[in-house]
Amino acid sequence: MRQYSRVTYEDRCHISAWMQDGISVSEVAQRLGFNKSTIYRELQRNSSTRGYLPSSAQQKARRRYQKCRKAYRLQGQLKRLVVQRLQLDWSPEQISERFKMEGLGSLSHECIYQMIRQDLNRYRPHLRRLRWFKGCGRYKQKGTHRHSFQPNIKERPKAADQRLRLGDIERDIMFAKSKTPILVCVDRKSRYTVIRQVNNL
Repeated sequence: MRQYSRVTYEDRCHISAWMQDGISVSEVAQRLGFNKSTIYRELQRNSSTRGYLPSSAQQKARRRYQKCRKAYRLQGQLKRLVVQRLQLDWSPEQISERFKMEGLGSLSHECIYQMIRQDLNRYRPHLRRLRWFKGCGRYKQKGTHRHSFQPNIKERPKAADQRLRLGDIERDIMFAKSKTPILVCVDRKSRYTVIRQVNNL
């Protein structure tokens, strides 16, 4: 039996198909690795007048989960520390990891994003190095969240912009077919290029 986990949409598709095939609740629970009481509870809570349908069951479960979740609010000294680091152009992910390193407690980056969204106009000046779409959410790229913390290209010195000297390096990340990250460094003047595989970002 699997460790505690929520019933997913894929699980609900299996439940629906197997129940229509006449498979018992006990057998369904065994196949999915749940206790049979979990399957009984799933059928009782998320069935509709048309029976147990995966899409309908998923919507009911999501609404129930959102209703019971309480928004986490940063307050007091903890919030002041977060604001100070935002003013230093730190990202929520950096703040979250730094809190863990300094033993200040466990604070998820999503909680910081929620705080920012609640008063976006206040924090907007300190988000110039983050990629925000429509000014209210995190930049999304193929299901992942990526942020740019490098200096803005407008801050590039004129000598580098005009390729007048050696040593001005442009860096970029490419991804191989296997999704392996590859670092590419190019000298703007000589166009000398160095390509290296990196283990992580």
